Formats: sequence, structure tokens, C-alpha cells
Amino acid sequence: MSFSVTVVFSVQFNEQPDFNYIIQELQTPLVNRVFKSFGSYRRSRVAQQFAKEVDPYGTKQTPLSENYRIWKEKKVGRRSILTFTGKMRSSYGQRFVGLQYTEYFDSDIAVYHQYGTSRLPARPMLPTSDRGLSASDQDKLLQLVDQEISRAWRRFGKPPTLQEIAQVTAEDVESVLSEIASYANRG
Repeated sequence: MSFSVTVVFSVQFNEQPDFNYIIQELQTPLVNRVFKSFGSYRRSRVAQQFAKEVDPYGTKQTPLSENYRIWKEKKVGRRSILTFTGKMRSSYGQRFVGLQYTEYFDSDIAVYHQYGTSRLPARPMLPTSDRGLSASDQDKLLQLVDQEISRAWRRFGKPPTLQEIAQVTAEDVESVLSEIASYANRG
């Protein structure tokens, strides 16, 4: 059994429906690059959470009961709250499919730690659906999106005005999309 958290990206410009086509063609390579960077950042953050014994929002995890803590130390020595063998921690993974980014733990016990049970307090390891990403994760994600958009604009010049967009021909769009695809594939 595993559980996951999904972040979905979508960009719409309701005022300029023709511009939506261009944005849809642009967003997949840009979002993929953002997801790769964000995934690397989140992998590091999850490792820090385990080491510092905090949840995704920086709150200390609920301590182990005294009896369990003593038993655990005898069995495996002093380890962080969510680590017994390390199997659950190492089951952390990520997937990027289309415009969806998913984080998950592929472990039978991860769901019990994430949400708790009648006998086990919740010790979240991934952002919860009711709270979303932490403020620092949101800031990092926005920073990465801004970096990728800035990188694309540097490659293709200044952002177009609405008047310039209105004068774009189908050949112009195809030429730009071809350039972007070439740029995105270079990484």
C-alpha cells in the first residue's frame, strides 16, 4: 500500500483564447523543468524532515511513547521518530506525468504514519490536502516557475505585447514552438 500527494499545474488566459494555444504548447516543457528542480528540492526537504523530526510545515513530530522509545532503542539504537529500519524513508518517490507532479511513499506503513490510527498519532511526512504545500515550498515553487519563465524570455527576447500577439501568424507560432521544443530538449 502506498499513498501520494499530487500537485497540478494549469495556466489559462481567459481574455486571449488564441494565446492559450501558445501557452499550452509552452507549459509542458517548462513545467517538466520546474518539476525536476522542485522534485530535487522536495527530496532534500523530506530527508531534512526525517533528520529533524518535523512535519512538512516545520512542526515537531509527536514524540514516541516512553515505553516504545525504550523498546526501539534496545532493538535498533537511537534513530529518528519515523525511522526503524529506514525502509519507509527510502520508499519516497516522485512522478511527473503531463502537468501533474506526485510525491509518494511506497510502503505498507506510511499511510498509518501520515494519517494516524486510533493508537498511533498522525506524523505527516508529505503535505496534507487540507493545508497544501508549506509556505517555504510554495515560495520555492514560485521561484522555480519564475526562473524557467525568465529563462524562456531571455532565450526568445522580451515578452510580447497584446498587440504583437494579435499579429502573430501560424508560421510564427510554429517557428517559436519549434525553437522552444529544441531549447526544452537540451535541458
